[in-house]
Amino acid sequence: MAESWGVVGEHPALVALGEIDAGLDNLAAANLWSLRPQQLRELRVDLERVAARLAAAGLTVTRELDASGAAVETGASSSAGWLRGTCRIDPRAANREVALAAALDARLAATGAALAAGEISLEHAQVIRQALDALRLAVPATTRSDGEAWLIDQARTFDPQALSRLGRHLLHVLDPDNGRALEADEAEQHRKQTFSLGHRHADRRRTGRRLRAPPGR
Repeated sequence: MAESWGVVGEHPALVALGEIDAGLDNLAAANLWSLRPQQLRELRVDLERVAARLAAAGLTVTRELDASGAAVETGASSSAGWLRGTCRIDPRAANREVALAAALDARLAATGAALAAGEISLEHAQVIRQALDALRLAVPATTRSDGEAWLIDQARTFDPQALSRLGRHLLHVLDPDNGRALEADEAEQHRKQTFSLGHRHADRRRTGRRLRAPPGR
């Protein structure tokens, strides 16, 4: 007979999280000074892998919260709003989390698998989503899949910032017209920002000259 949650036993997800929590207590209490240099390096690398796997688990829960409506039934305006209010997550980060959780559950399943295996980081996964979202819908699904696989492979070698540059390169290869359009738009935004900053700087300099006391006073 199937066990009822909270009656005969807790849900396996809650049990697993409790074990992870206890393991972190043990890790915090461990004497790291007794580790050899090589062991310290391996521990740090392994922690990064485990952090990625935990991030993947968090995204899976967020996706279930969003799909089931468990977040909004509390009165929150959206799942991202619930994350902001309850988990105290930055608003932009909360929106990105919900979007990434949905993407990894569907069109970016390969990226989700790599994150869950600890092969790439959460930041890598966000970069891959942004790079592929920049492709127009006209780009064939097989081409998108090949691009995703290539980015995942690069993420195993490069940091997220470098991967972002590779993502822009991929956009120019797979969708050159859109790549040029986005590049022109970014150049225009940069020009406007530079002009605005220069204009404000010039205004401050003129204001400063008007506020100087006349000579001899």
